Amino acid sequence: MMQQYDFRRGGKKCSATERLLDPGEIYWSALIELADGQTTRLDFSTDAWEGPGDDCIGFWKQQVPDLDTGKVYWAPRSVLLAYFRHQLEKNRPEFAFVMSLLLLQKRILSLKDSIETEDGTASILVDRKTSETYEVVDMDVADQQIESIQNELAEHLFSNQPIPAEDETES
Repeated sequence: MMQQYDFRRGGKKCSATERLLDPGEIYWSALIELADGQTTRLDFSTDAWEGPGDDCIGFWKQQVPDLDTGKVYWAPRSVLLAYFRHQLEKNRPEFAFVMSLLLLQKRILSLKDSIETEDGTASILVDRKTSETYEVVDMDVADQQIESIQNELAEHLFSNQPIPAEDETES
């Protein structure tokens, strides 16, 4: 089961210029796949943002909050799904399983069926908006590994500011 998060994020810094972003300032966040296959989140001031590169999994625009409320918000739906698909493609079954639970909890995916595969029981999940289906092997993930995965999700996909509705500026 996913943990509930209640924490305050530190100040945002532009990844290109290393300048601390000011409260109220608009900036861009991007999930980037590094050469070693790892994923990182980079934040850019609007002046330093050059658009998504070929290594970009997803991106979105947001605003540095005026006050640190301690509340956290998820990246846009399209970015969550792109990151989920990326984990499936990278053959990270434990990560994909934990993330599928999150997407079920957020009602982005729904459970269509369970099937037996050579890897064990798998869930057939359906995107509620597009009807795209995903097969995720049910995993017995250790608590320590779940915590590590949740920390990675928090690092890459959380914001302390509500994110505007999805539009053509997001991927």
